[in-house]
Amino acid sequence: MKLHLTHIYLIIILLSMLAGACSVEKYIPEGEHMLTGVAVTCDDEEVMKTYMLKDYVVQQTNSKWFGARVPLKIYMLSGTDTTKRSCRFWRKLGEAPVLYDSVKANRTMGDIEKVLNNAGYMKAEVEEFKMVKGKKVKVLYNVHPKERYTMRKVERIVEDKGLEEFIMVEDTANSLLKPGLPFEVTALNGERNRIASYLRNHGYYKFTKDDIRFSADTARNSTEVDVQMRVKRQQDNGRTEATEHKQYTIGSVKFITDVTNSNEATDSIHFKGYDFLYQDNLHFRKRLLISHSLVRPHELYNDSYYRRTASWSTMPNHTLSVSTWKPPTQPATWVLPSPHPIRTKTFSVVPNPSPSRFVEPTKPSQAWKDMTATTTWKSELNPPWASPPSCSRM
Repeated sequence: MKLHLTHIYLIIILLSMLAGACSVEKYIPEGEHMLTGVAVTCDDEEVMKTYMLKDYVVQQTNSKWFGARVPLKIYMLSGTDTTKRSCRFWRKLGEAPVLYDSVKANRTMGDIEKVLNNAGYMKAEVEEFKMVKGKKVKVLYNVHPKERYTMRKVERIVEDKGLEEFIMVEDTANSLLKPGLPFEVTALNGERNRIASYLRNHGYYKFTKDDIRFSADTARNSTEVDVQMRVKRQQDNGRTEATEHKQYTIGSVKFITDVTNSNEATDSIHFKGYDFLYQDNLHFRKRLLISHSLVRPHELYNDSYYRRTASWSTMPNHTLSVSTWKPPTQPATWVLPSPHPIRTKTFSVVPNPSPSRFVEPTKPSQAWKDMTATTTWKSELNPPWASPPSCSRM
């Protein structure tokens, strides 16, 4: 008679119940303790729920099935003679006792403190209590968040004069850092990313979040923090002299099709400001390729347009690899390998002749916005360039 999988599980559970009569202590080495319980308590229940402090416990007890430690019971069927084949079988099938690890306990306390520090609870403390009984131990982590720090003043210092008016005047209403709000690391990082993203979308393609630095100062016996944000000038490395950040425009855009690199192209066409390089026959509709790009000649570099154009690689059977940005005299290259001939998009960036003046980028027309629409592909036998794609706006 064949045994079903359910019957096998029932047999294992019954055997594990029989093993329950045996003592688990003989499987615990001398000087060690089996972890039988872990709990986290907090003085502030709202903090406990908001930051899910229980999720930061590194070491947990043995797993349970239907409220019982069945895997441990199965392990206990093995006995202590490891030379026996049956012993190795049951130990492999079951779960060994979880032994208390002080290193993991310290890591748990450190992680909880770090989470609370980043949330503004700068003086948070975590205590560990151990309740030992024989060779078993239960651990309790007691969390004391204490008082939360807030921002008293936010000062902005801009070393780059070209960005001073924008950051000091125009952008203050959009800032994530305001007096009275909690002093959170996530807020500082969010502000840094927000400014860097905005500037990169307005031509400053060399601007990074590392160009923004923060420092904080607190008075003695006070929970109010004075925050200083400093926007540094552009410095490619520590050995060059710092310069003003520049706005960059797209110099040229080239589509290279049917070849693996531009050196193999034998023919070229200039169409609506774009260059198309190919070999023998151009298998792609020029308007279709242009419609899938928000990167346009003689316009300010926009990082969001660049990324939305790169999302074209999500189409079936196409991938997009983007090379590292090169100096303005050398164009950056996009390569799109596919089952059909490779398509390459190349464009160069050049600095704005008036880098000290903040220039607003040109907004895309509706046709350019449609680039982000989903495209329906029929089959490889009916390639996308043979007819306009059917699109629905996202």
